[in-house]
Amino acid sequence: MRLAFWNNGSPKEVDPQRVKFPNGDVAYDAAPDQKRDLYEFLPTTDLPCHPWQTRTVTYELIGGKIKEIQFCTWPPVAELTAKKKAQITAERRKISSGSIIVGGLVVQCTDGNISELEVLVSQAARGRVVFPVKATTAAGKAFLINNSSEVQVLLDAIQTHRQAARNTEYDHLIAIENITDERSIADYNYMINWPSIIGN
Repeated sequence: MRLAFWNNGSPKEVDPQRVKFPNGDVAYDAAPDQKRDLYEFLPTTDLPCHPWQTRTVTYELIGGKIKEIQFCTWPPVAELTAKKKAQITAERRKISSGSIIVGGLVVQCTDGNISELEVLVSQAARGRVVFPVKATTAAGKAFLINNSSEVQVLLDAIQTHRQAARNTEYDHLIAIENITDERSIADYNYMINWPSIIGN
């Protein structure tokens, strides 16, 4: 049995084997004693609140027993929607800058990598690049770029990957905007349909 002092509606649980009362007395193998403000404590048997809900607890003193009552409250739909959209956008950023395989090479789709490749294409068009160009992947694999067309293949693959990630983000954002039920928003699975990246 679990015991608690009523404590003016803010119960304080005690060890049923050794109870120290407010007046300093100690009782062993204690039983509820209304004269001493000690009652059987009945914790809630409700399922836990959803992680996105706010949990509040109240207590009632009924029939010599303290009953714990749980309330789970959802934030406003707009707040839930904004939180889910932030998760979707964060996933798009992660996928967009991930690594993909292009012609057997592992290529990072980062802004920095794109900038380097675009500069290489621009410089090659101005006759400022002597091919083959020596390069390495992020994993340290050495390879040669033989002409500007090979650079363009890498750029095109990265842009195709990034556009696919943007398309998936768009679809998820539109789906979330059309959901009005709190739990459905909170539990919406935004982890599907993304383009693949290495290590994902």
